[in-house]
Amino acid sequence: MKKIYFIPLMVLAWFAFTVFEVISRETHDSSSLAKTGAPGEGLCNDCHGGSQPNSGIGITSFSLGTNGDNRYFNDATGSDNRIDITFTGGSRKFGFQMTALDKNNKAVGHFWAPNTYVDSGFKNNRYYGFQSFGGTSFPNSGGAQWVIMWHSPLNYTDPVHFYTAYNQANEDFTTDGDRIYTRHDTAFVDPLVAIAMAKKNPAAFNAFVTANHKIQIAFEPEKSMNVLVDLYNMNGQKVQTLLNREMKPGVTEQTIDIPAHISSGIYLINCESNGTRVVRKIFIN
Repeated sequence: MKKIYFIPLMVLAWFAFTVFEVISRETHDSSSLAKTGAPGEGLCNDCHGGSQPNSGIGITSFSLGTNGDNRYFNDATGSDNRIDITFTGGSRKFGFQMTALDKNNKAVGHFWAPNTYVDSGFKNNRYYGFQSFGGTSFPNSGGAQWVIMWHSPLNYTDPVHFYTAYNQANEDFTTDGDRIYTRHDTAFVDPLVAIAMAKKNPAAFNAFVTANHKIQIAFEPEKSMNVLVDLYNMNGQKVQTLLNREMKPGVTEQTIDIPAHISSGIYLINCESNGTRVVRKIFIN
């Protein structure tokens, strides 16, 4: 007679838990948030040793936007914005985590999961999006792709800084030898939304490039106020302050020479007055 052996259910449960815990540790999960490389945070390689961040040949990408250039978000009523996160590079196990901060490094908006491959969490007063356990495996793909949603705050018009860390696991079921990548992306309010919101602002504002290669700025303050106008590139870096002075009520126009060192391309003109902000997009050729 053949002997029949029964494996206790507790042993099977222990084995399943151990495998789950090891795989989760290799690709990170909600317990290891706040490792995006954002100000005040560590990096995933605090736990995943073996290489310096961004030292591999993998390629990361970040896509957010309504205008096709991946750098604008809606905000007029507090809206949901799709974010596509991709990693291209050899491996089959991947992970990521992302946070969104304002200019003061405070949390702005929150993330939510539109599918089972991603998840969201909260730690140290910041919101995060990250891959779920089911979103770590991409066999035969040569990379990974996730979609997560970010909800912008109501009437928010400041730039948003997205910090993302990627983990390219080497599949040895440990945290050794994995490669970590980071990126910092800046997004602005959709200019079309900003134009609609300008009707509610105390200082009407417009800007464009004239035929003789100058920037023309037009204001119509309802009362005396200080007006600050800055020029930003599409990476969120301030290029130059165009105007910073007290403006009197009524229609005022300013024509500003475009500095010789500024190359052709798309720029954002940011106007701040009386605690409000309006953004305009211009093209300099």
